[in-house]
Amino acid sequence: PARISQKLVITFLVGDILENKLYETCSINVIGVGENETKAFISAFCNLKIDNKSYSDFLDKAKREIVEYYTNNCEEILKKAATLAEIGRYDEAIYMLMSVPNICEECYERCLSTVVPLYAKKIDNEAKVLIGNARAIWTSDQTKVGASQALKQLAKVNPQSAYYKQVEELFNEIGTK
Repeated sequence: PARISQKLVITFLVGDILENKLYETCSINVIGVGENETKAFISAFCNLKIDNKSYSDFLDKAKREIVEYYTNNCEEILKKAATLAEIGRYDEAIYMLMSVPNICEECYERCLSTVVPLYAKKIDNEAKVLIGNARAIWTSDQTKVGASQALKQLAKVNPQSAYYKQVEELFNEIGTK
């Protein structure tokens, strides 16, 4: 039967899609033979050798590039996260700080220490809004329906918030009424 031969160049990439940053690439040439095109492709992929030294070299170079990138750009990442937090985009700021890989020890530690106070600001800001909503609802409608809607707002407040005492006070006020 006729055989089909496929010569492939398989390229592996390590990069960051969000930052549009390519750290390292590695290309491997493989040949596959099969009864049809699909089987030839499968044969070619089966010919990839997992013990190929170029894979480990490729990954080592990528790791060095990643560490170098985060070491050189740590200040910029911290400033960008601080700017995002200042304009109230806490989730994006926290995501940016937590996306620093732990192989970049110094930058990772700095980002991690910044996340905790940033998270506290986030939950406090959310608590203020929810408590304000609950007060407005309760002030405008001091009935069972108004109490129910206000309590739904209060239930969303994180207990770790510095404003949780106000939640308890408003809850008690609603409960006594």
